[in-house]
Amino acid sequence: MKLPNFIENNIFESIREDMNIDKDYILELCYNYDFENKKIDNKYRRYSRDWISISEEYKKNKNYKCEECGLDCFITKYYLHVHHINNNRFNNSDRNLKALCRACLRK
Repeated sequence: MKLPNFIENNIFESIREDMNIDKDYILELCYNYDFENKKIDNKYRRYSRDWISISEEYKKNKNYKCEECGLDCFITKYYLHVHHINNNRFNNSDRNLKALCRACLRK
């Protein structure tokens, strides 16, 4: 590979040409990459794949009430969160879950 011509304004274009990098190929790789169908290793996932449905079902079963202070969050459902008691985000058994309002979650 020869050194790029530093007199040129577009050094990167010179490097690309010297290395025979096809711009269309790079664009195709970038824009056609199927990110959504890639599996993510569980150690990098924040929660289990079905966490949203599990947490919604759990809040519904608890009548959208905080299990700590009893605050009714039926109207403002976003104020109620489902907490993992032992902080294991993949243990979604009812014994490990607790519906908490934002105030109790911060305690």
